[in-house]
Amino acid sequence: MMKALIGWGLVSLVLPSTMAVAAEQDASSPPPPVRVSPPPPIVAPAARSELNDEAAIPVSVRIERDSALVWAGMLRVGSPYGNASFTQSKVDYAEPCEEAARNRGERSNERLNFTIGSVRGEPTEQFQINLDLTWTTGACGGGTSSVGLRRTVTVKPGGKVREEGEGGVSVTLMRSK
Repeated sequence: MMKALIGWGLVSLVLPSTMAVAAEQDASSPPPPVRVSPPPPIVAPAARSELNDEAAIPVSVRIERDSALVWAGMLRVGSPYGNASFTQSKVDYAEPCEEAARNRGERSNERLNFTIGSVRGEPTEQFQINLDLTWTTGACGGGTSSVGLRRTVTVKPGGKVREEGEGGVSVTLMRSK
């Protein structure tokens, strides 16, 4: 290496023959580690089931009229404000009757609307149920009957509640533990 004095400072000069030796030594040794910052952590939002105030509550529902099954199934109620509902409509022809000849047959109708939801601001054991059921009555489809049932009920985990209304209608709610 050759040193030269330029002005007030000392400058180092590297000759080409020295650069070749340094390059050979660097090729045999591994390069120095490179520091890389880790990426920012990815935080996934909590799953619905982990959030107590938004978890769905499965409720088994059984609806009967005069001890005959109208509908049975599972509905998942959101907590604390989510409703679940079920609607069905059935139309078919009734048994033949004397008036059928002039009316081309009579139809039998049945309509069900059922909604269940958590009561606003209450614990998840409190539910509001709304049931509307309409069906054909009388000989040859002479009329219709309709009942409504609106209640606030308490169904604890592992519990069962049966509510009875007019017209022989009942609603049974069950929760698993």
